[in-house]
Amino acid sequence: SWTDTSDQSLSRTATLFLLHELFTKTRSHALLEPVASLLLLPTLPRELLVSVRAVAPPAPPSYTNLGCPDAGLVEVSQTAPAAPLVGSSLDDPGSQPNQVPNPFRAGLMEALCGRDEIAALAAAVIRAVACLRPALPLSLLTAARLLPESSLHSEDDAPSELLGVGGTTEAHPLECLLRLILVLHRSDLRVWTIQIVCRCIVDIFCQPCICDHERWAAAVSS
Repeated sequence: SWTDTSDQSLSRTATLFLLHELFTKTRSHALLEPVASLLLLPTLPRELLVSVRAVAPPAPPSYTNLGCPDAGLVEVSQTAPAAPLVGSSLDDPGSQPNQVPNPFRAGLMEALCGRDEIAALAAAVIRAVACLRPALPLSLLTAARLLPESSLHSEDDAPSELLGVGGTTEAHPLECLLRLILVLHRSDLRVWTIQIVCRCIVDIFCQPCICDHERWAAAVSS
């Protein structure tokens, strides 16, 4: 909702709270993977973004037709199955040529710069998704730059070389974790916010694919 300025959109605080509840209380792969993909993948198919931002269609009459439940069941059963949210783009990024920057991911990262409750909720959402293994496939988490691939810890890579161009966090395999660490550089946060962000950082860092590999640990420490 942070990309929607209409009066009917949820507040940023409510949106982040509901996302956190979803990622911490649900273990349905069919629900978690599409939402996590839409929220955290760096790019999305242009058609998908247009579809998500379009006005929601009206609910079918069968949803409120309590007097004739059989008709509703027939109508639902004849509905075509929904198309996959991301498709094969995780395994083959080139399979989606019309990729555009994901505004929902940008909004989530921007929320880390918000006031205390916004920054704390955004950090908690990122931590919740990163800790969803094995409910979410590792390919999604690596594509979202939450966790690194196990093969990406060459002994020849110095910690400074693991950072993006100019030493930034963008395009780094641990971009989300490094962005959380940057939140601690802020001087305007309350103690409880810092405590929440620190807990989120520790929980993500303690994922075996990070803490068990010296080079990833060195990249975070630097």
